[in-house]
Amino acid sequence: MARAAVATEVPAGAESVRLQMLGLREDADTFHIVIMDLVAQPGAAGRNRRGAASAGRSVSEEERPRFARIFASYGGARVTTYMPLRSDGREPPTRFGSIISTHERIKAYTNRVEGTLPDDAEMIAFGTDLFETLFQGDVRRLYDEARTRQHGRKLDLVLTSMIPWIAEKPWEFAYDGGRQSFLATEEIHFVRNVLTAIPADVITRRDRPLRILVASAQPVGFGHLSIDQEVEVIRRGFQPLEEAGLVAVEVLARATPGAIHGRLSRDEYQVVHFIGHGVFDEATQEGCLVFEDDRGGAFNLGQRSVREIFCNRGLSLVFLNACQSGSGGQSEFNKGVAQALVSHGLPALVANQYSVLDSSATSFAQHFYWCLGQGMTLGASAREARIAVNYSLQGELIDWAVPVLYARDPNTSLCARPQRSAPVPAMSVRATSRRATTGRPIRVGVWDIDDVFPSLDRTLSRMNAVQQFYGFELVDLSVPLDAWDMDNRAEGGTPYLWAEKFARRLQSKTVELRVNVLACVTRHWLRDDDTFNLYGWWPARDQPPIIIFSCAGFDMSAEGPATDRAIANAMVSALAGYFGELDSHVRGAKDCPFAYNPQRNIAHLTGAQRFDAACRGKVKKKLPKELPALEALLHVFA
Repeated sequence: MARAAVATEVPAGAESVRLQMLGLREDADTFHIVIMDLVAQPGAAGRNRRGAASAGRSVSEEERPRFARIFASYGGARVTTYMPLRSDGREPPTRFGSIISTHERIKAYTNRVEGTLPDDAEMIAFGTDLFETLFQGDVRRLYDEARTRQHGRKLDLVLTSMIPWIAEKPWEFAYDGGRQSFLATEEIHFVRNVLTAIPADVITRRDRPLRILVASAQPVGFGHLSIDQEVEVIRRGFQPLEEAGLVAVEVLARATPGAIHGRLSRDEYQVVHFIGHGVFDEATQEGCLVFEDDRGGAFNLGQRSVREIFCNRGLSLVFLNACQSGSGGQSEFNKGVAQALVSHGLPALVANQYSVLDSSATSFAQHFYWCLGQGMTLGASAREARIAVNYSLQGELIDWAVPVLYARDPNTSLCARPQRSAPVPAMSVRATSRRATTGRPIRVGVWDIDDVFPSLDRTLSRMNAVQQFYGFELVDLSVPLDAWDMDNRAEGGTPYLWAEKFARRLQSKTVELRVNVLACVTRHWLRDDDTFNLYGWWPARDQPPIIIFSCAGFDMSAEGPATDRAIANAMVSALAGYFGELDSHVRGAKDCPFAYNPQRNIAHLTGAQRFDAACRGKVKKKLPKELPALEALLHVFA
């Protein structure tokens, strides 16, 4: 593979001013990389960030930029080298073409357009291309030297790109083939920064708990909930952290710009956690946050208004749990929402560099806040959260690299380190739920994937009260990104949740949660390897113990007796089907939990059910101890 790695003198004059604007710190712990400008040949005069000729004349083929100049600094040393972007046709292709191709493939999948995600080997190759492209020549040698001087500590690395279309590539995936590791999870604290002349606000470390304003700017579940119900659902994901004394959460449901502005101008918070949508307008090259109501109305709030609301408010961190919140402009990168906030003084920000479901960021956020509450630095907290996401799902993933951390100083902490560290809580399980199911022979973690049912905790409490065999615990997890079928579309053009893919990725969760079965409830359409439009699915007995209930296409209320019966009925059929190795039947009683319901008759789902004689006999033979509990669950909401 052809590679240019030519060392040159450190830029002077105007370039030095630009480097000063980056706020580079001369400390022993931070390695800065700055992707500066485009050049036709190593040693040639640079171009501005838009790539236009500085003299304003037309550009010949020979003068078209083929390299990007990279500047790096560490411990007082400063070097430059060149990143090859394209060949001149006489040389082998550069790695950058492959980087662009894989990046576009990931975007097509996460935007729910088409295709599949790269497999494990392809992700290793992608990460290797990123690493070998970024670390060239003298920059590579300085990086290796910085690594040797850490003596067991993790190296803080801050990446800044003045070239927008290079900045938007997912450098978090960089993979060091020599050490066989992704940098951002094993080797370094990988952080982004932006070009700005505005100093960052000073972070004042405080004793925990972290004070967090959670602002949700989109309908929850089916969008039919009251504000109190929405608050209850949103708070679920933070409750384990609150019970551990790590965070103090205030929830602002159905948030509007005015409501957020009012809270931030009146009260003091360290963190704002925004739940909503983000878009990047390609026409205006400007990022926006989207505010929706339960009637489908929506409006976009541009980056200038966003930064006026959030900046200069004493905030230490903003967490944008919004799709495309990490996207910047192709000509002005700082016109993205995340970049605009950081460039105008916000000390730290987390954003998504790909479009993901809200539920896909849950695990990262939980572990990130836990680490911050322990007094860890921003860089260390992001790294530990990536590791937690990685081991929580089976196989090589992209999920851990979707969140991007922007920070001026990755070595900053938000909380003072406590005298005694709190043990890692069971992030996904409430302490109250765990105590209620102690001693049950079978423990079932129940996950409301899309926050559809605000009263699910109370429903499960009643199910626990009527029998002593099954213990139902409400849990909160993250949806693996590659569990969707993009090639076949369900009603409304949405992709299917693919049961087997979903279950394979989550197979380690039962061990982590200390449950026997994970029961998942979703509003998305469901398929398996053989059948579309399922609403109940359980695997063979030798497969991962993941069962799924889909309420897609059913006109169900968010709560109430009919909804409670539907949840209990679905739970009984899946548990008996999985543990008893039983399947549905076409003939026989229609009010049996195993009655096949291809017409998706909601009356069957929400009505009173009981095992018919044949099925009861099979259950009694295979699950004699469980049968009384299963029948009690069928009758609890009758």
